[in-house]
Amino acid sequence: MVCFFKLVLTLLCLGTAKGDDHPTDVHAQVVNQLRVALSAGLKPSKPGLHNLQGLLVKLGKEARGGTRKEENEALDMVEEAVERTLEPEIVEKIEEASLTLQGLSELFLKCEEKMDTLLNKSQTTQQEVITHRADHKLCRTEESEVATEHESCAKLLSSAKSVEASVCQTVEAVSQIPAATECLPNPGEDAEGFLLRKLAEFEAGLEKVEVKQEECDNATAYADKYEESCTTKTVWHTENKTKCDDKQLVLDSSICKLKAHMSVDCSEYEACRDKAFEAFALANSSAEFDEETAKQMWVQLQQIKCLVNAIRNNAHEDEMAACVITQFSVAHLNVNHSRIPASAICQSLAEAPGSEEYMDALYGDLPANAPAQACEASCCPPPDTTTTTTTASARLLSRNTAARNLLGNTAARNLLR
Repeated sequence: MVCFFKLVLTLLCLGTAKGDDHPTDVHAQVVNQLRVALSAGLKPSKPGLHNLQGLLVKLGKEARGGTRKEENEALDMVEEAVERTLEPEIVEKIEEASLTLQGLSELFLKCEEKMDTLLNKSQTTQQEVITHRADHKLCRTEESEVATEHESCAKLLSSAKSVEASVCQTVEAVSQIPAATECLPNPGEDAEGFLLRKLAEFEAGLEKVEVKQEECDNATAYADKYEESCTTKTVWHTENKTKCDDKQLVLDSSICKLKAHMSVDCSEYEACRDKAFEAFALANSSAEFDEETAKQMWVQLQQIKCLVNAIRNNAHEDEMAACVITQFSVAHLNVNHSRIPASAICQSLAEAPGSEEYMDALYGDLPANAPAQACEASCCPPPDTTTTTTTASARLLSRNTAARNLLGNTAARNLLR
């Protein structure tokens, strides 16, 4: 702008130095140059507007002292070109840049909508996980009840077996055949007395054997009864545990499915954001350049309008010089640089299925006598690479925190509720 001001002063000084050698010819030449420039169609460009300013400064110097019809027509053409063509084109450029950025900003909203759609699709899987978890927990509760009955039965059976062994040992003790010496008569005892005495002894011994044998038989029957009952309970417990293990496999597999959904969802969402950002960054950089250029040209147009008014009013050279250095307001020519919306937190499983943290978070609150088995779902590591056993106290201390951290999103609260 300083260089241009020097150019203006130089043009003014040159005009003064030449005197009035051929004022009419010079004036006609400048008017003709203006007509040629305007008839060619002015475009909003800094060099073209700079040239137009120079012609107006020259015309203002040559026209001093009066105006002519051709000059007024040329000035009218300049004003019309500025107000009807050049200014609207600049305003339109600013609006187009704003709309372009707004449209590109909406690309990010499309990504958010895409993420919502993907999440809605995974809602079915999340609901499956919630249902399977509740079903599995109920099964383990029932398994615990059966296990408690089985443990109680086993204790009673053990006690009955002990009683049986103890009682039946007495049968053997009372069933001993007397030694031969015990069949000798007492001194002075006749045959009839001896036989009566021995008969009484044998009858008493037989009665004792029969009583002990009956006690043994009763103890054996009691133990057999518990053994049969415990065998049934063992079968129930085994079947119940197998059923619960199958339900756990279904639950773990549904979480693996959810994990896969989330991984794909995040990849698609991040790819969408990356493409939107590339387009937005390119357009934003271009808009910043267009905005600055448009503002500079707008100032030039206002300076040209100022020169036109100055020429018509036969203004002093200082006033004309002031026109080309005045910085007119461009406050209304701001491109709306839309901000990039914040990225959504992409949902993902916080704990790897099959890990100790996962097992504790999902299964740490199960009954101690009905624990979960090692994760056997497709996304779980082989059993030999993961330790899944924890003490009951460790589970109790850590399960609440682990449960909240299992999933880093809303799904976690639903799954673990």
